[in-house]
Parts: sequence; C-alpha cells; structure tokens
Amino acid sequence: ASVSGATAKAALVVDNSGTGDIFTASSSGLNRFVITQGGNVGIGTSAPASVVEISSALTGLNLLNVISNGSSVFSVSDTAITGNLPVSFTSPGDVAIAYDLNFTNTTVSNILSAAAR
Repeated sequence: ASVSGATAKAALVVDNSGTGDIFTASSSGLNRFVITQGGNVGIGTSAPASVVEISSALTGLNLLNVISNGSSVFSVSDTAITGNLPVSFTSPGDVAIAYDLNFTNTTVSNILSAAAR
C-alpha cells in the first residue's frame, strides 16, 4: 500500500473509536510495532506498558543511534552506552543549564555521570 499527498494536512489519519490498537505492524505473525489505544508505542511487543517500550527479546541491536555529520556520536545497545549526549534544561526563570552526558563503553547497569559545560 502507498499513501501520498500534497496537502497541508496529514496524508493519512487513523481514528479508532473502539478498544483495539490504533496501528499494528507484524511479520510472519510476530508483532513488530504497535501504537496502542492509550498512545503507548511498542517495538517487539504487543502490549507496551510505557510510553515507548522496546522488547528485551530483541538482542544484539542498537536501540538508539544519534548521528551528526554522518558519524555516530551517541548510541545505546542492549549491552552498552557510548558517546556524548548534549542535554539542556531551562528553568522557569529562563536560566539555561547545559550538560554533556559522557558515556564510554558504559554497561547499561552502570550509573551515568554528567559534567556541566
């Protein structure tokens, strides 16, 4: 199936007023991606309990890869977190605080450290 359009509105709108999932994608009968009626997104699971849930049954994968200028600068796999992730916060008084979260061959179970820029 293909959907295309040249419009200022969404090319495809799915509105499910029932109780079933809004969207499900599967392969060989296995659920690969789901958007539940409550808005949770699941990858590799049909019943995500969080806003975004990636099944632990998926192994050996980069779960997140941030690319800048063609190179990976931050990645999270099922075994390690590596790279630098810039994060900034703005307080209610409009005071901006910026951090670089630095990860180098850090196992997922380790605690991260943050250094102010």
